[in-house]
Amino acid sequence: MASGSESRELECMICLKLFTDPTTIPCGHSYCIECIKTFRQSQINKYNKYSCPQCKDPLGKEPELKKNTTLCALVELSKTAEPKQPLSPTASEDGTHHSQCDICNPERATATCLTSNMSYCCKHVETHYENGHLKSHKHRNVIEAVCETGGEYQCVDCVAAHPACLYSSVQGEFDKKKETLKRKLESVTSAIQTTEENLAKRSKEKREIEQSAARINESLSREFAELRQVLEEREKAALSAVRSSQKAASSRVSQIIHGLSSAQDALQRKKSELELVNVKDFFEFLRTDLPETEESSLAVDEESTALIQEEGSAVKDAIADLKDDVQSKLDNAIKAIKQTQTEGFANLTFDPNTAHKRLALSEGNRRVTVKQNNRTDSCMQERFTISQVMASTGFSEGCHYWEVNTRLSKGWAIGIAYQRLGRADKLGRNALSWCVEWSRSRFSAWHDSVEVRLPQGELSGIGVHLKCDEGKVSFYAVSVSETLLHTFDVQFSEPVFPVFWLFGLDKGSALSFVEP
Repeated sequence: MASGSESRELECMICLKLFTDPTTIPCGHSYCIECIKTFRQSQINKYNKYSCPQCKDPLGKEPELKKNTTLCALVELSKTAEPKQPLSPTASEDGTHHSQCDICNPERATATCLTSNMSYCCKHVETHYENGHLKSHKHRNVIEAVCETGGEYQCVDCVAAHPACLYSSVQGEFDKKKETLKRKLESVTSAIQTTEENLAKRSKEKREIEQSAARINESLSREFAELRQVLEEREKAALSAVRSSQKAASSRVSQIIHGLSSAQDALQRKKSELELVNVKDFFEFLRTDLPETEESSLAVDEESTALIQEEGSAVKDAIADLKDDVQSKLDNAIKAIKQTQTEGFANLTFDPNTAHKRLALSEGNRRVTVKQNNRTDSCMQERFTISQVMASTGFSEGCHYWEVNTRLSKGWAIGIAYQRLGRADKLGRNALSWCVEWSRSRFSAWHDSVEVRLPQGELSGIGVHLKCDEGKVSFYAVSVSETLLHTFDVQFSEPVFPVFWLFGLDKGSALSFVEP
C-alpha cells in the first residue's frame, strides 16, 4: 500500500484526486488531461492562459497532451491505498472579503502567496507548501495588512510577530491607490482633451492658412495673367502702330525715291544737252541759250524717317516707365508679405553674463559653442554652474517667435524660464522652466521634473512660439515645413527668458539663433 506522501505525489493539483489519464507538460508537472484542458480554457487562469497552474512557467504555444504511461501504472498500483481526505474550506468568521482560489474557483481562498501572486483554498494551500518548487514562499494566511514602515504586505501571523510596526489595511491601501489612479487618469484625460482641442484648433488654423494662401495664389495668378494679357495686347497694338507708321513712311519714301529717280533722269538729260553745247566757236557759244536746271529737285525729304524714329522712341520710353513702375510696386508688395511673415520674430542674443564658464559666445552673441579652455570670469553670480546660458531679452506680453539651429549639437535642451531660475537648476527639472530636449537618442518635453516622451527623432532646428497673453509656449520642428512638437499652457506670473542647455560639453558642440 502506498504511503500518504507517495499517494499525494500521484494526485492531480487541480482536482486533488488520483490521476486519471495523467499527462506531463513541458515544465515537468503532471495533471489529469481533462483537468489541465479545462484549466486552460476557463477564466480562472487570469494570469496566463498557457502557463502551469503550479509554477506559472509559460508554455508558449499550447503543447500536445499525451498520456504518461508510467504515471498511469503507478496510479493503478496505488488504488488500494486510502485516499487522504482534503481539508474543508475555512469560512470567514468576521464576514470580511476574501479572494477566490485561483485553482478551484469559486472556493474561498484562505492564503495568498505574494511571491507567485496566487490565492489558495484550504485544499490547495497544503499542496502549495509541500511542492518543492514553491515551499519557500511565505504567508500561510490571507494578506490583510500593509506595513507602513517597510511597505511589505503581511498576513495576521506576520502582524502579530512585528507588534512595533504600524499597519494599514490592504483594502484601505487598495482604495487609496485606486483613488490616486483615478486622479491620475482624470489628469491625463484632461491633458489629452486639452491637447486634442489644441490640435483641432491648430489643424483648423493650418487649414485656414492653407486655404487663404491658395486663394491669394489663385488671385495673384489671375492678376498676373490679366497683366500679361494687357501687355500682350499693348505689345500687339504698339507693333501694329509701328508697322502702320512704317508702311506710311515707306510709301512716302517710295514716292520720294520715285521723284528723285525722275529728277535724276531729267538731270542726266540736261547734262547731256549741256555737254553738246559747242564751246569751240566763241560767237556761236555766246548766241546759244543754255538749258534751265531746277535746284529744288535735288533736295532729300528726311521728315518721314525722323517721324518713325520718334514714334518708336516714345513706345520704348513708355515700356521702360511701365516696367519700372510694375517692378517697384511688386517689390513693395512682396516686401510687405515678408514683413507680415516675420512679424514678432525676436532678434535674440545670448547673455554672456549667464553663460557657463566653458561656453563661448560668437557672431555677435548669436552663437554659443563649447570650448575646453574658455577664458571667462567664472565668479560672476549670474553665471550658470551647469552648461546653460540665458538669452539677453525676456518677454512679459505679446507674441514672440525665434528659431534655433541644432545641427552642431548631439544633445541639447531649448526652453524658457523665469529669470530667477537658480544657477544650478537644470532646465525643465523645476517649476520655473519649460523645455523640449534631445538626449540619448530620445526626444522629450520637460516641466517640473515631469517628462513627456515625444515620437520625433533628431532634429536640425527648433522653433519656439511664445504667446504671453494667452499663456502658451509651443515648440516646432523646423525643416521644409513646421511640425508642432509640444505645447505648454502656463499662466505666466513674471517675465520669461529663453534658456539653452548643451549636454555633454563635447568640444565644438554649438547652438545658434536663426536670422529672421
